[in-house]
This record gives sequence, C-alpha cells and structure tokens, in this order.
Amino acid sequence: MNITEHQFIPSDAQGAFLQLAQQQQKGRVTRRITAKGYQDYHYDINGRLTQKVVHQHGFRAKTWYYQWNTLNQLTACFNPDGECWRYTYDAFGRRLSKSKVVDNRPITPPNSPFKNKRVQRVDYLWSGDQMVQETPIYADGTPAYDSQIQWLYQPGEITPTARYQRGKLHYVVTDHQGTPREIFSEKGIVSWAGRLNTWGQMAFWQSHDNYADNDPEYTECC
Repeated sequence: MNITEHQFIPSDAQGAFLQLAQQQQKGRVTRRITAKGYQDYHYDINGRLTQKVVHQHGFRAKTWYYQWNTLNQLTACFNPDGECWRYTYDAFGRRLSKSKVVDNRPITPPNSPFKNKRVQRVDYLWSGDQMVQETPIYADGTPAYDSQIQWLYQPGEITPTARYQRGKLHYVVTDHQGTPREIFSEKGIVSWAGRLNTWGQMAFWQSHDNYADNDPEYTECC
C-alpha cells in the first residue's frame, strides 16, 4: 500500500481524538480512522475511487461501489442497501440526472399510492455553466415541485450565492476559492457550516434548522 503520511486531527478544545488518515504516495487516502471505527478506500489505476468500506464499532461493514466512464465522470454508485444510482450527462459534461435503477432499468411505480411518493430520480437544469435547478422525481413520474431547489448566481459566476426551497431563501458564503463555507437563513441564522482540511477536503460540517434535507429518500442515496 506504500503508506507515506499519517494525519492526526483533534476534534475539539479538549483534544479528543477525531481521525487519523493514511495516504499513498500520490496523496490518495487509503484508510481513515476515527473514534467510531475506520474507513477503507480503494482506487483504480487512474486514481478514481472504486470502493469505500465503512467499519463502525459494533456494526457490520458497509460498502459503496463506484463506476466511472472514460471522461472520469461518475456513472453509477451502489450503496450498502443494495440500491444502484446511475448518472447521465450531456455533451458538455454537465450532469443531467441521477436515477435509482434495478437490473439496469428504472424502478417502476409500486401499486401502493403511498409508496409512489418516493424520490427515484433527480433532474438538473442548467443555464450555461450554472446549475440553476434540482427537481426530485417520484417513482410514479410526478415531479416533486414542493421539494424543488433553485440556485441563484451573480452574473457570470459559477458559484451560487443563494439557495431557494419551499419558500425559504438561504445565502451562501464562500471562501476566496469559491468553496461554500457557510449558509445563512434570511434571519442571519447559520443553517450549515463546513470546515476544510489542508488538502481542501471536507473535514467537518454541521447543519441546523432542518436545512440539510434530512429526508433519507433524497439525501442518503449516492
């Protein structure tokens, strides 16, 4: 595995252990150890993540698998629940949709009208290089307009400045590189905040006020 670096990150003011990362020579993390367990990462010869295995103390290991095309675009993700999510792109490399599939076919609507109201696809709308809208699609093909997300931008920018959903507007605060670091409500309350490590990876984040779309049908997929 040729480990060349160990990175230790304390978690709080008391110096409690947060994580220890092991990396290869090329900088790819192969194992991340935390207080709750550890995660193993596997890559192909092109350096793309193909498998992530999460080991949590007292629980069975959970494995994610990832597939890529020749343009290094993610095309499929298989999660521990046995679900497969597939991704499509246009000729400009912009992601158009992600869909839950079974046996390489989109999931058909269940007989129960209550089970139909489960998000099985998300469509993305673009204006040039700006992704301006995300529309969840239920299993029966009905757009979930009540959960639709709209992103607002400054003219000519590719980093959003605001997020609009369910009648609520949230403002995005970025760093000097355009990476979102905080999101505020219209009342100035922090709804989401993230912290990056030295290498630009998300090391810590927290959400408040139900901002993070805690619906597992939408967020706990790939």
